[in-house]
This record gives sequence, structure tokens and C-alpha cells, in this order.
Amino acid sequence: KKKILVGKKQITQDKKRVSEMVLKQKKVATLNLLDKTLSELNQIIGQPQLVRKDRQTMTLRYDSVSCRFFVFMNLSVKTPRAEYYELRNDLGELIDRQKDIEKCFRENRL
Repeated sequence: KKKILVGKKQITQDKKRVSEMVLKQKKVATLNLLDKTLSELNQIIGQPQLVRKDRQTMTLRYDSVSCRFFVFMNLSVKTPRAEYYELRNDLGELIDRQKDIEKCFRENRL
């Protein structure tokens, strides 16, 4: 029981850390991509390298030299729009250093 409580506490701390990093990424962004349709994203960023549909979520992945830019869209609404995005390095880890965030946005022409 003690291990379960420690595990839950760690998960909560990890979720908080991820939320803080994604918030930092959005603060650095010079362009608001939230609430954009797929067509609008294609005009702004271009075609994604990967499109994945999984139940009610569509994930778009844009690859650059040093990062992966993920956009998540809700498919359960009439016109799906970007509801969340995050930047990850080539190892799949969230990017949290400001200069790396800025570099990723530049590489993806944002």
C-alpha cells in the first residue's frame, strides 16, 4: 500500500512537471496555434510527417532537425481544432530550455 501511495505521488509530480514545461513552451511561442483547423495548420506549418488517429484524437507530428512538434486535435467535435501541442527532442523528451524551445519553433517556421 505504501508503494502505491509513493507511486501515485510520483505520477502527480511528473504530471505537474510536464504541465509546467508545456506552459513554458507556449509562453515562448510567437504564434498561437490553438484552435486552428487542420487546413489552417497546413497553411502555417505545412504537411505533418505523421498523422495518427486514435479514437477521438488526431495527433499531428512535425519533424525538424532537433525536435518533434506534436499537435493534438479532438475528433469528437464537428470541426476538429488544435487543442494542445508540445515540443519534444529526438529522444521523445519534453523540451524545457528556452533556447531549445525557440530553436524548435524556428526550425518549424513558427
